This record gives sequence, structure tokens and C-alpha cells, in this order.
Amino acid sequence: MGTPTPEQSALLKVTMEGRKLEYPARYSQEKLFGLYRVKWHLDTALEILGML
Repeated sequence: MGTPTPEQSALLKVTMEGRKLEYPARYSQEKLFGLYRVKWHLDTALEILGML
């Protein structure tokens, strides 16, 4: 997973502000945010280990 597209960045920003989309779009919103959080945690762990 590289950098998010502009659309994905906007969706992540909306999610971090606490706003939710209507169903069924909310499923995609929650999936994208979950993947973003996993990537962020992995990047953080790699930084701590000095491997990044």
C-alpha cells in the first residue's frame, strides 16, 4: 500500500473527523480506515526497530 489517492485521503480525513458515510459506502470507509491504521502501525513498528 503506497500513498493514498486524493479520494482516499479525503475519505480518511472525513473518517478521522468522526463523520460516517451512509450504508453501503460505510463498509468501504471502515475497510480503508482499517487498512490505513494497520499500515501506520507497521510503519511505526519498523521505525522503532530501525529498519525503515
